[in-house]
Amino acid sequence: MGFNLSILPKEQQFYTFFEQAGQHAHQSVLLLQELFQATDAAEIKTIGHQIIANKTQSYDTTHHLVEALCTSFITPYDREDIHALCFGLNKLPKLAFKVQEHVELFQLRSWEGDLTQLVDRLEQSADLLLGMTSQLKALKDPRDVRQSVAEVQSIEVAVDAKVSHLLLKLYNEEPDAKKFVLRHDLYQMLQKMIYRQRDVANIILEINLKHA
Repeated sequence: MGFNLSILPKEQQFYTFFEQAGQHAHQSVLLLQELFQATDAAEIKTIGHQIIANKTQSYDTTHHLVEALCTSFITPYDREDIHALCFGLNKLPKLAFKVQEHVELFQLRSWEGDLTQLVDRLEQSADLLLGMTSQLKALKDPRDVRQSVAEVQSIEVAVDAKVSHLLLKLYNEEPDAKKFVLRHDLYQMLQKMIYRQRDVANIILEINLKHA
């Protein structure tokens, strides 16, 4: 990212890590959008490598943040909140990798726009989270943060409804039991991503309520 962390004030390092972790979480969803739109096998493979690289970078950021948490005398927020936030954000690139692995292994493609419809909603939530993590240094009015959390929760409801609709459609139109199970599992992975996004949003709200 171009930051020389060794010369930054200790507290400033945490905000840098928060921003980096938020960017990795956001990038994981953008890469899934590209993956579901791709049709060429070589392009799908390239995007898969990018998803793996993003996951690795997210792990590195999490490692450095935990190391700073263990060695710093002063932290900007409660240690348990920082720990929960960094691990919550790191789950998103990991889940994106699992989705990519499932898609590539079983050669799954978007079916009547199902995957694109789900990941587009995840991208809306990812945008909100990116804004929330980038603003942690200058804590906002908790009411503003609560509005962002409410928007994430609204997206979660929409994703749940869409998954239920897609599963019913799949049950009625897919005669192959194996294909049904594979796509069902993929829907659940994407659904889990919005749940993790909601969890992170709630952690940021809790931090804001404590320190604003």
